[in-house]
Amino acid sequence: TDVVLAITKMHKSKKQNFGITQEKIDEIKTLKAAGKTVTVILYGSPYAIDLVKDADRIIVAYEDDAAAQESVQQLLAGFTRAEGTLPI
Repeated sequence: TDVVLAITKMHKSKKQNFGITQEKIDEIKTLKAAGKTVTVILYGSPYAIDLVKDADRIIVAYEDDAAAQESVQQLLAGFTRAEGTLPI
């Protein structure tokens, strides 16, 4: 079974784990241990990838706005492809 976790309202500060809580990191690990396929959507900094690296798929939307959310929905529905490369 697939599980999609969207992480919104991210901070820009690495010191604050970009706003990703330890509970969210633990949730990813728990879902993986239960045999789930986990996709994480980061609506913010790509530097947060290391915090969610246990996910099967990570989508970096960069922004937490309607346009980014619509683009991610198009991607998840299979109407578009992710072809970009991260600058990090």
